[in-house]
Amino acid sequence: KIGEFKDFNGVITYNHIEVNEGGGLNAQTGVFRAPEAGTYGFSCSSLTGNVKHWTRVDVYKGGRLNHAFHDGNSSIEYNNIGASWMFKLRRGEEVYLDVYEGKLRNSSFAYTQFSGHLLMADE
Repeated sequence: KIGEFKDFNGVITYNHIEVNEGGGLNAQTGVFRAPEAGTYGFSCSSLTGNVKHWTRVDVYKGGRLNHAFHDGNSSIEYNNIGASWMFKLRRGEEVYLDVYEGKLRNSSFAYTQFSGHLLMADE
């Protein structure tokens, strides 16, 4: 419902997928599995939770922590947080995001967006 907010942490999962060409994203687990080998571009954007605290989102590739992105503004809540990155992935290699510290906030009009695009397939 509009106006219902939910703060969350842990592995990011998805209630709605607009486009899932190749079927790589599993909404229930939040895991993207590369349908084919190649170079992929990814991005994520969200809103931090209602507690004045820094927020860290970890990015996992192949089951291992690869990098993280942060919102370090602990003086105010509801900050924009986001990042873009590229990975070289093998077919079947997995990528997922985990809110390690702090929380993200979702509602029907303020939601976490995740996108992954095959930029160039391996030959």
